[in-house]
Amino acid sequence: MGNTSNAIGSIASIIIGVLLASVLLVNLIHSQVDSPASSPASVERPVIDYGS
Repeated sequence: MGNTSNAIGSIASIIIGVLLASVLLVNLIHSQVDSPASSPASVERPVIDYGS
């Protein structure tokens, strides 16, 4: 019985680890390719308008 519960615990921790890593990876990628509004300023369109 001890070996069976150890195996089930190991498999469960592997599954939880894989799920956690995939969620973190998806969130990291999503934050890097977020909407242009939250991206840094473009060189083509400067934030500071020096002519005004």
